[in-house]
Amino acid sequence: MPSMLRHLCTWRDERDGKPYDALSIIAHSQSTMVTADLLRFIRRSDVKDPELERLLTGDKKLKLPVYFFTMGASNGLASCGNIFI
Repeated sequence: MPSMLRHLCTWRDERDGKPYDALSIIAHSQSTMVTADLLRFIRRSDVKDPELERLLTGDKKLKLPVYFFTMGASNGLASCGNIFI
């Protein structure tokens, strides 16, 4: 998944050079926990990946908003805490 996130963060439309406006992640069951853990790791990691900068920047013009829709994993979701970027 980190390679996919890098691609989504750096992709530009070949016609007008614009990047994606937002990232929507839809996860079910165990994928919810894996995705939540990955997003938490990216946010809290001391190692900064320049290709993931759009996920972490405070600059609203550059930031890639992440919308995380989950279903089917209510048991573990409470332990996810604040993972949203």
